[in-house]
Amino acid sequence: MSHFAVEFGLDDVTLEVSDGDTTQVDHVVISPAGIFVVETKHYKGWIYGKESDQFWTQKIFKRSYKFQNPFRQNYKHVKAIQSLLPSIPQEAFYSIVVMVGECEWRSKNTPKLLFTSGWKAADYIYEQSKESSFIDINSVYESLESARLEKGLKTNFKHVKNLKAKHRA
Repeated sequence: MSHFAVEFGLDDVTLEVSDGDTTQVDHVVISPAGIFVVETKHYKGWIYGKESDQFWTQKIFKRSYKFQNPFRQNYKHVKAIQSLLPSIPQEAFYSIVVMVGECEWRSKNTPKLLFTSGWKAADYIYEQSKESSFIDINSVYESLESARLEKGLKTNFKHVKNLKAKHRA
């Protein structure tokens, strides 16, 4: 995923969080300065919301649609990864949301770690990675690689089934 030599990236990481429940992480960038958990969303139109809101709004012409705040969704991802890496301090984890597609952020205050392109997010990660170095990249990579469920249709099906069951309740 990453174009920087000092980092490793994992894409499409599905982890079991409890009793068969799963969470699917879009991207994890591991650098000496931290672990960047990236949620990617592809939307059109105008996007409104606050970082603390449960739902954000997408507006396309005169129609509005509500969707789960991606930072809230990514919170579960960060917590799942933190539980696998208890020796790494919480402040070393970064929850990043990247909005791609033909969308425009229209709320007054833009969340600090919301980016409207992958390149802007990559630049932010690179800048953070120059600050300090205290994470054993190889160890973190190996921990995540061994904990992730096997990539493929079976894992994706199980994750979608879990999501449908959870949102029906």
